[in-house]
Amino acid sequence: INQLTTTEDTGVYSFAYNVALIYQVLFQALNRIRSPMFFKQIKNNQYDRIVFFSTLIHRFMLLAGGGIIMFAEELVVLISNESYLDAINLIPVILLGYLFYYYSFLYISFIEYQKKTVYISITIVVSAVLNVILNYILIPIYGYQVAAYTTLGSYILSFLLKDNDIYKIKRMIINSVKVKKVEIDCSKINSDDELIKIIEEYKSGSSACKFILTGKRNFALNPNIF
Repeated sequence: INQLTTTEDTGVYSFAYNVALIYQVLFQALNRIRSPMFFKQIKNNQYDRIVFFSTLIHRFMLLAGGGIIMFAEELVVLISNESYLDAINLIPVILLGYLFYYYSFLYISFIEYQKKTVYISITIVVSAVLNVILNYILIPIYGYQVAAYTTLGSYILSFLLKDNDIYKIKRMIINSVKVKKVEIDCSKINSDDELIKIIEEYKSGSSACKFILTGKRNFALNPNIF
């Protein structure tokens, strides 16, 4: 940007990115918590937990981004002077770019699990090249502000490219899960607690299980067990 516009414009753009950096710090902190959980859950075929925690994090990131946008003007006024007021209009665009980057980063975990890292390299290179080309074409015409939109566009492209690949990988993972039928002879079990213990032992394994109860029961089966 500095090569295509003035130092002042570059300073405003950099300032807007520094304000949006709050969002990136949140993302990095959440990802450090999420990553170990994700690999443990996918190893144990706990896809329902992956969906639950991913949805929870998505909603939190949306709320956090909305909060930063809502108070962007106050933040800019508080930590800068009038020469940086133009940064207020750039912050929402930059945050939206970070949001797509964050979603894209979540998908990378699936790709890493399948050791298909070539997908990551391809999408990063394609998105980066597109961003540079668009900047050189559009900044001289529309000004430095367009850099926020070209970066947003490159993040969206990266997300869409990974989304296409990740859909195939997720289907491969799900299809690779073999549901194991487990027959449990209830005539040898005397209580719900004993049955629950047996079921939990199977569930703790790496295979998905479908339980079939056989034999005469010596206890009243609690329907909440399943």
